[in-house]
Amino acid sequence: MDESDIAACLRLDPRLPEVDHQRVEVLQALASEADGDAFIGELFELFCQESRAQLGLLQRAAVDNRLVQLSATVHSIGGAAGALGLARLCATCQALEQYPSAAGAVALEPCSAALAAAFEQAYQAFRDELGC
Repeated sequence: MDESDIAACLRLDPRLPEVDHQRVEVLQALASEADGDAFIGELFELFCQESRAQLGLLQRAAVDNRLVQLSATVHSIGGAAGALGLARLCATCQALEQYPSAAGAVALEPCSAALAAAFEQAYQAFRDELGC
């Protein structure tokens, strides 16, 4: 298995947005009393800090071929991404969670690289969405 196999696994629906605008609106409504956009901005920055740390752990897990840690880290990032409305990143995580077990013995480093790229795209899209 190589990077082209991972790319095939990650062929997501092109209509899937980077940011789920409805989820962001729900977050804004829930946080409206606490200055919604500022609160969501703080949540997003916390997500970014934690996710960047987890991406570092993920990279080490991939190099050491630790599938259990890779899966747990991908699941954690995906759950947080989904809660913030980062739809494409969440879907990428879900696909990556399934990929190694479906593919058998694989080199996990391309999974780590694919998630890092998806994270950066989501990061920029969310910042554009909120104007921060």
